[in-house]
Amino acid sequence: MKFDQLPNEILIECLEYLNTFDIFYSFDQLNYRFNKLIRNILLKLNLSEKNQKLFRELFYELTINSQLRNQIISLKISKTCNQFFSLFLLTDFSRLQLLTLIDLEDTDNEEKHSILLSLSNFYNGYPNDLKYETCEILSNVLLSKIQIKFHKIIFLTSLTIKRCYFNDIYQLFKYVPMLNYLHIERFNFARDRRNEINHISVCAFYFKQFIVYYSEVDFDIFEFLLKQTPNLEILTIDNSFVVNMIDDKRWQNLIQSSLHHLKIFKFQFVVSIQKNIILDQFQNDFWSKDHHWDVVCGVNSTDTTFFTIPYRNNKFELDSETKISGNTLINKLKIFKYVTELFIDILNENFHDYYFENVESLSIYKISNYLKKSRIDQKQKEKFFESLPVIVNLSNLKHLDIIRIGDIISSTDLLNILKKARKLSSLEIRKSSLISFLTNDELCQYLNEMIRILIINKYYDDQFIEFNDLNKFCQVFSNIEQLQCAIGHTSVFLYIINHMTKLNDLRIRLFNDFNQNSLMSLKTMALNLNINCTFV
Repeated sequence: MKFDQLPNEILIECLEYLNTFDIFYSFDQLNYRFNKLIRNILLKLNLSEKNQKLFRELFYELTINSQLRNQIISLKISKTCNQFFSLFLLTDFSRLQLLTLIDLEDTDNEEKHSILLSLSNFYNGYPNDLKYETCEILSNVLLSKIQIKFHKIIFLTSLTIKRCYFNDIYQLFKYVPMLNYLHIERFNFARDRRNEINHISVCAFYFKQFIVYYSEVDFDIFEFLLKQTPNLEILTIDNSFVVNMIDDKRWQNLIQSSLHHLKIFKFQFVVSIQKNIILDQFQNDFWSKDHHWDVVCGVNSTDTTFFTIPYRNNKFELDSETKISGNTLINKLKIFKYVTELFIDILNENFHDYYFENVESLSIYKISNYLKKSRIDQKQKEKFFESLPVIVNLSNLKHLDIIRIGDIISSTDLLNILKKARKLSSLEIRKSSLISFLTNDELCQYLNEMIRILIINKYYDDQFIEFNDLNKFCQVFSNIEQLQCAIGHTSVFLYIINHMTKLNDLRIRLFNDFNQNSLMSLKTMALNLNINCTFV
C-alpha cells in the first residue's frame, strides 16, 4: 500500500513524528486531502537557528493564517527571541501549551530581561510566577534553556542554567513556585560565604528533579537547599574536591529527615588523594539494600572518587595505580556501561576489577615514573595484551590510539586486536611502529580492509615516511579517506595525493619552510583531486 492510500488516522499518527517544517514542505499543496489534513492537526514548531531560512519561508503563512497559529501547541525558539516577540504575541497562539527558549546565555541581561517581562505581560490578567523579581533573577544567571507551560496561567516549570551561585537557586525556589526541573551545568562557590545560607526557609513544593553536572560548593549548601524540596524524586550531583561532600552519615540523615520521596540519587564526589578519606563509606544497607544505590570507590594516582553505578561519564582512565572497591555483589557489567572512551596505562595490573562493554575509542599508554618501576618486561606485556579482550569488548571499538606504546606493541599484538575489533576504522600510530608493521603481510591485509582514518605522529616531531617506504605505505592504506601526518618535502605530498585515490581529507604538518604561495599551490593541487587539505 502506498503512503497516500493510508487512512487519515494512521497518517495523522505518522505526521506526529515530523516537525512543522517537514510537514509543510513535504505535503502542503500536494493535493486537497493533504492540505486539509495538515491544517487540522496539532503542530510543534522548532524555530532553531538551523531552521531560520525555513522559518522565513513559513513566516508569511503564520502572519496571515490564524488557523495555522492556533494549531501550534509547542514552540521552541533559539537565538530568534527578539525577532519572534516583535512579530507575535503569545496570545496569538491560543492552544500553546509549552514554550521553550534555548541558547539564552548568548543574550545580554537587558535583552533577556525584556523578553522575560514581555512573557509575563502577555498574561498579566492572571496570577503567574513570572513576576518582576523572577525576571530579574533569571536575567542575571546564564540561562541556556527555559521551559514555560501555559494553562491560562504561566507556569515556569523547567530551567537549564550554564552557571550560577547558591543565592540564585534560593531566589528561584522563592519566586518560581511551580519549578519542577532544574539543571545546572556549573554550580559556583561564592567567595564571600558569610551570609551565604542566612536565608529563611522556603518550600519548593513542586520541585521534582535537580541535576548539577559540576559543583564546587560544600555539603552545607546542598543541605540547606534540599531541605526546601520535600517532594524531590531525582537528584544528580557531580562535585569536585569538596571533602565534606563525602560523608555518608550526613547524607543518610538528610535523606531520612527531609527527602522522603527521593527515588534516584546519582553522584560523583571527587577529592584529592592527599586527603584522609575513609574508603568504605556508602556501603551499608541504607544504600545498597534499602535504596539500591550501589556506590563504588575508585582510587588512582591523584584522586579518590565515590560514584553511584553505572559510572555516568563517557570517559574513564585506568592509570597505573587505579583501583576500585565496593560491594562485591555488584555486577561488573553495569559499572562502566556508559564509558565509550577509555584510556589505559599498560602498567595497570588490576585488570580483573574492570569490564568495559561499549568502548568505541581506546588509548593505550605508558607513563614513566622515575620514583617507581616503569619498565615493562615481556611477560608483563603479554599479560596485558592477553587481558585486553577480557576487560574491553573490542567488537564495538572504532578508534585505537597506540602512539605512546610504539616501542612496546608488536605487529602480532596489533593484528590480534584487529581480528577482534572488526568495527575499527581509525588508527593513531607512530611512524617508526608503522614502518616496522608494513613487513607483516597479514597485518597489512587487515589494515587495508579496515582502516579509513590514519593519524601518524600526533605528538611527535619526527618527519613522515621516507620516499622508499611510500609505495608500500600507499598500497597498504589505499582505502584511507582521512590522513593526518607530517611531511618534509613537496614530492612526498604529491606522491600521497596521486596514489591514495580515496583520500578526501588531508591534514599536514610541514617541517621545511614553505612560503604562502607554495602552500596555496599545494592546496590547489589537492582540491583538483577532490581532497580537502589543511596545514596544521
